[in-house]
Amino acid sequence: MKGYSVEALSVPDFGDIPIDAGDDVCAAVILMSMFNVSAEPEARVGRTAYAASGDGDVAGSSVVLNSYQGVDAEQGMADLRKSVDGCPGGFEISDALKATAVKSLKVPDVGDEAVAFRLDGGILGADTPTAYTVVRSDTTLAVFFNPSLSDSGTVTVPVEVVRAQVAKLERVAG
Repeated sequence: MKGYSVEALSVPDFGDIPIDAGDDVCAAVILMSMFNVSAEPEARVGRTAYAASGDGDVAGSSVVLNSYQGVDAEQGMADLRKSVDGCPGGFEISDALKATAVKSLKVPDVGDEAVAFRLDGGILGADTPTAYTVVRSDTTLAVFFNPSLSDSGTVTVPVEVVRAQVAKLERVAG
C-alpha cells in the first residue's frame, strides 16, 4: 500500500481462554479481543501496516487473518454482532483482560459482512482504547485492530487499510 510499510505480526498465543463462549453476552467481544471466535481457526497469520506522517508520528494498524471451516466464520460474526450490541458496559475477566466500554463504530462496506467496535479499558493490562473492524470474506475473518496511544477520543481502523487487505484477500481466494 502506498504510504504504508507492512511487516509481519507475531500473533500471541493466549492459551486456554478463560471463558465459555456460551456463558456471557460479552463473550464474543472478549474472544475477539484475542483475535478469535468460539471456534479455533484452521490457520492464522498477521501483519501490521505503519503510516508515517510528516511530523514524525507513526500510526500502525494490524490485521490477523483467521481461516475457518464450514459456517464457523458466519456464526462467529453473528455472535460478535450480538455481543457488541449487548455489552456496552464492558467486561472484566482479570486485571489483564477487561474493558470499561464497548461501542459500535461505522462499518465499512467490504467483504460479505463486517462488524466494527471500540473497546475502552485495559486489554493485556494497558489502559488503551482499541478499535476493531472484523470483516468476513467467505470462511476467513480479517480482524483489523488499532490501539490508540495518543488520541483516545478518535481511535479508528483506517478504512483504506481494510479495503486494501480485503481486496487482496478476495483476489487470492478467487
